[in-house]
Amino acid sequence: MVICAWQRAEKPGRFVKLNQHLTKLVASTASTDTETRFARIEALLTKKERLSGVSSSLSKALIEKKNLEERLAATIANITALETEHTGLVQDIASLETRVFHDTTPPTPTPSSTITPPGATATATAAVAAAASASVADASAEPPSLSLHTREQLLARMVTTSDGVIKGARLSDMLEYLYVDPIDHDFIEEFFCTFRAWISVADMLEHLHGRMQTAQRILKSHAAVSTAASSSGGTSTTGADTALIDAMHVSSVSLGSSTSNTALASSGSSSSLTTTPNTSPCSSAGSSSHLPYIFGGPGASGSGASLGGGGSSSSIIGASSGGGGLVGAAKLVLSRSCTLIKHWIDYYWFDFAESEVLTVKLINMIDLLVLDDTAAQVESIRRQLRGCIIEEAAKGRGESCFITSSVTVPAVDTRVLEQADPNEIAKALCIIDYRLMRCISRREFLNSAWTKKDKATLSPNIVALTKRFNEVSRWVASNVLQIQKPRARTKIVERFIQMASRCRELNNYHAVMAILGGLQHPAVQRLQKTWEAVNTRLMDKFAELQNLVSIEDNWSKSRAAIAESKPPCVPYIGLFLKDLIFLEDGMPKYCDEQPELFNVSKQRKIARSILGFAHFQEPPGYTEDIKAEWIGFLSELCFLSEATMDKASNEIEPKPKAKPA
Repeated sequence: MVICAWQRAEKPGRFVKLNQHLTKLVASTASTDTETRFARIEALLTKKERLSGVSSSLSKALIEKKNLEERLAATIANITALETEHTGLVQDIASLETRVFHDTTPPTPTPSSTITPPGATATATAAVAAAASASVADASAEPPSLSLHTREQLLARMVTTSDGVIKGARLSDMLEYLYVDPIDHDFIEEFFCTFRAWISVADMLEHLHGRMQTAQRILKSHAAVSTAASSSGGTSTTGADTALIDAMHVSSVSLGSSTSNTALASSGSSSSLTTTPNTSPCSSAGSSSHLPYIFGGPGASGSGASLGGGGSSSSIIGASSGGGGLVGAAKLVLSRSCTLIKHWIDYYWFDFAESEVLTVKLINMIDLLVLDDTAAQVESIRRQLRGCIIEEAAKGRGESCFITSSVTVPAVDTRVLEQADPNEIAKALCIIDYRLMRCISRREFLNSAWTKKDKATLSPNIVALTKRFNEVSRWVASNVLQIQKPRARTKIVERFIQMASRCRELNNYHAVMAILGGLQHPAVQRLQKTWEAVNTRLMDKFAELQNLVSIEDNWSKSRAAIAESKPPCVPYIGLFLKDLIFLEDGMPKYCDEQPELFNVSKQRKIARSILGFAHFQEPPGYTEDIKAEWIGFLSELCFLSEATMDKASNEIEPKPKAKPA
């Protein structure tokens, strides 16, 4: 068309215009093609981005699909393993029932103990029981049953006094008595002080571990039962508890029932145990015959509903502070275990300090204690345990914790005592003796360890305190006998009487006995001229102190004074050691009324003697508001030998010559 127009052009002017039009047309066509081309490119880029996003999503979906397939395969394998384990457990339960109860009939809940709502079905009840059984199957070993009898039930199986004080008992009953409600603090203190005479530390820890495992198993089982019951749409709490009891039936054949008559096969703290079958049946009339006598929980005689039938509620399971029935008993066990472990770590850390195996086991056990109700207690125990481990690592094992002053002290000079304030010397003696006393562990009192050949290892701090007593006595006698001038010698005797009197005022009976022991040393006591020159008032004080430490009536006056004293106080350790030796050697290990029972009265008296001494180890102590030089001066005492003291005494006042016959 353009060419034809050009051919028809008759004049050049029209050709020029036509050429301009053609140029514009070509330019317009080129611009349109470029815009179209860019639009197409943008569309292609957009589609490419969308395709890339789809590809990425598809890759993620494929990876997730693969992970889900792997998890599904693992879940199927776990289900298969659990089904196999469950089948084996059911067979074990049947076998155990045959051996323990001599009855192959499977346990059947008493109708009165199960309330089925209108919407419930037999299938739901079966699902609950199956869930409970499956949750039991996750344990690899059978821990002890809870065995929570009431206080009255346990005391009925023991030998007691008319006012209910335990005289003799089996070990299993004593272990169970730790869990009675309300808690018996005195029994717990006495038991933990002396249980090593009946059971080793490792076995005791294992027993607590077993009870805690059982309690956790019951709580997990109850959670599974509750979930199954709610999903099935109507099984009641009572029905769930009954199914739980049947599913947990395997727990009844452990410590609470099979080791009720546990006794140590040998004396001391041997871990070898012998057991005899439990002969305590479920005595309440109408209770389920397949349930052993193990779940008589605290508070069972109150308003808690019996799950075992129409019998007394105290015979099986009752309400407790942690909730009703089995769950309440399990929570009580965990809560009480918190208390027991905390007490054990607080006062008897030495049981774990020298055994890394027991320490690690204790750390692992603490995780079993965690509940909503015990979280704060468990965290407190963890902090306490960390502190004990750090302290043990800092001081080192087997080292005496008494550290003397680092002050350099010159050789002992009697002129120092002649010029010193007796009150300052007495205060320094109190501080040193208190430091030594505080280091004594309760373990050092057990089994008369301070009398053994290896006493320096078994009772290092008792040995250190008794050695200090003897050194002070000999130091007092040596200082009197070293002085040649009569007046100066009399003066030093008066100062020692003043020191003893001040120690009495400060409740340091250990130093009183040591100073009087030095003044009553035969080499000093025979110096009649020296004693005759002593001030009358001070001699009266000396007589009062002698009366206080008199051995008449088994040291009754000293005992009364110590008992009335309040901390800070340093009792005379010799009284406690004397009592412990008498109790260890003079009382039998087994009960007179029933020889198969342990003599709890003996261990109680031993524990009370040890705890009586430990009472004075608690703060507050003596304030160290004296010069450090006095601590250093009295920490390293110098004294004469016995032969030298006898010779010096005879030189001061020679023996009268024998008259010729």
